[in-house]
Amino acid sequence: MRSQIRLWNVKDGQLKQLPQGSFSENHKEKDLETWVEQDPSLLGRELTIIGRQVFIPNAGPLDLLAVDEDGRLVVVEFKRDITTREAIAQILDYASSLRRMVPEQLALLSNIDATKIVEVTEFDPAMILVAADVDEKAERIVEYLASKAQLSIEVVTFTYVPLSSGEEILARSVLVPETPPATRQATNQVALPELLQVASRRKVEGLVELFRKVESLGWWPESLNRNGGTLRYWVITPDSKNKVLFGMNIGGEKLGSPEGSLDLWLNPDTVAEYSGISLDTTWDELEVFPVIKKSNTKIYIRVADEQIASKLYALFAKWKSTGEQATGV
Repeated sequence: MRSQIRLWNVKDGQLKQLPQGSFSENHKEKDLETWVEQDPSLLGRELTIIGRQVFIPNAGPLDLLAVDEDGRLVVVEFKRDITTREAIAQILDYASSLRRMVPEQLALLSNIDATKIVEVTEFDPAMILVAADVDEKAERIVEYLASKAQLSIEVVTFTYVPLSSGEEILARSVLVPETPPATRQATNQVALPELLQVASRRKVEGLVELFRKVESLGWWPESLNRNGGTLRYWVITPDSKNKVLFGMNIGGEKLGSPEGSLDLWLNPDTVAEYSGISLDTTWDELEVFPVIKKSNTKIYIRVADEQIASKLYALFAKWKSTGEQATGV
């Protein structure tokens, strides 16, 4: 079901709805492309842009090519007006062409920053369509591709409001079809025993086993061959969606963690949704731990001893409890 975004101005205790304008009448497609290139967080993801107007052989020019924090290629295509099924076919064409490439081929494409290709660890791209709106046919196709074909595809739309002052407002909405990991056919999965062997070599097996106790909270794991080996955990949010809450980079390659240290990353937005705790409080709770990196959507914590690990696990258990209290489970 599509959501409608409306904006109101509050002045002297009175509400006045702001009139929605037409983005296509006031801006060109390349304007939105430039804004996203300058600040990829507009798409609700942590992305590194590695190319703009990248010509893909037999497919055409791709608006933006990026890599996400897990090392996966991401193709981003912009439509000034409405996302249609033709736009979906176009972005599928880009993705299917790129997934057959190797780093050497990617480096030869036009307008590519070759220095950033080293960050790519998975060449089967995720897809993001960006538009002013999405029609019902396109939305239905996106939902189907995500649920039945397990394709990573999202649609980002923007509500555009021009103000009388000459300023402009963009309100973002993200359609992210969720698919449970049990039905996903990931090409980069790895067996759990292999990850545990990596943990043993890096002397973090005790920390890993402690955090694996979250499975008793009803969180379920997905083992991935990313950044030397990653184990991430899914939860069910109150609106019955499957979302990743946190992960462990057991291999330590993501941020170069030293031997004996385990890097974790968490999605505060998902934590707040799952636990019923405010987003600000969630950030405050996490920032008391050894933070080594954070973005608008993720926080990375480095755990080097079981005392800190136990405190963090206790926080996980509290989220589970408060979430159940909030939903009356």
